Amino acid sequence: MGGIKSAPGFLKFCQRLGSGSSFLKSSSYLIVRAGFATIREFILGHSNRIVQDDSGIPLAYFDPSKWNLRLFGVYLGPIDLFKPNITSPGLQEVFRQGNPPPLGLRVRLSLELQGSQFNGG
Repeated sequence: MGGIKSAPGFLKFCQRLGSGSSFLKSSSYLIVRAGFATIREFILGHSNRIVQDDSGIPLAYFDPSKWNLRLFGVYLGPIDLFKPNITSPGLQEVFRQGNPPPLGLRVRLSLELQGSQFNGG
C-alpha cells in the first residue's frame, strides 16, 4: 500500500494552509477511482474554487448547494484512450444547455505514440 493514506503528512501540511483554489489538469480520470477518494474529498472540502478539465472531479461529486458551476469552452468528451471506461453523465448536456463562453485558449492535449501524431493547444 502506498499513496496519501500511508504518508498523510502532505495533507496535514495542506490543511494548515486553510482553504484555497485548486487546479486539476489532465488527472486522467484517476480522481474518480476509490483509491483517490481521500484526495478528492480533501480537494472538495478545502477548496473555495476548483478549475479543472473534464478529467477531474465529476459533476456528481459537487453539491449544488455549495458549489456554483461555471463552464467555459467546448466539451469534446474523453480522448479515445479513456472512452471505453469513462463516462461523464450529463456533462455534454450541461455544456449544450449552458452555452458557455469560449475559454480563449486550448487546454486539451492528445498524443498518439504509435501513429506519431501530436495535437496540442
